[in-house]
Amino acid sequence: MLTLLGLRCAVVGVRQGAEISSRQASRRPADGTAGFAAVDALVALVILASALALSLVATQSARKVASQAARTRQAEALCRYLLATGADVVGLTSGRASGLDWRLDVRRVSTDAHAPESQLCAASAAVRAQEGGPAFSMSTTVVCRAEPQA
Repeated sequence: MLTLLGLRCAVVGVRQGAEISSRQASRRPADGTAGFAAVDALVALVILASALALSLVATQSARKVASQAARTRQAEALCRYLLATGADVVGLTSGRASGLDWRLDVRRVSTDAHAPESQLCAASAAVRAQEGGPAFSMSTTVVCRAEPQA
């Protein structure tokens, strides 16, 4: 005890109190759970990295499927256009358009002796991407023009 200006004061050793609290802070738990926080954090990081990798794979797959769907729509539209515009001329026609190779084949199916100007023809259009991939085809029966007499 210390008396200062008529007041009694008790001084607790600050140094001693600091040593006690630092010893308690550095003491490991007695139940064997030391280090589990670091392991939990590591497991969480592995789970997060796995989820990120799987989402990137899923995104890449979705882009590939969307690209194939767009190519299919484009090939279907070209087949329909070819059959609508060129199916009345007998013969084989081919070409390239919008990154697609196409072929239009029109053949006579029957001729009517009573109406030689109206002949039935089988028309088929085939489309394939220039870089490969599946081929798309459509066919129909149309009335085609008679060949001009030479």
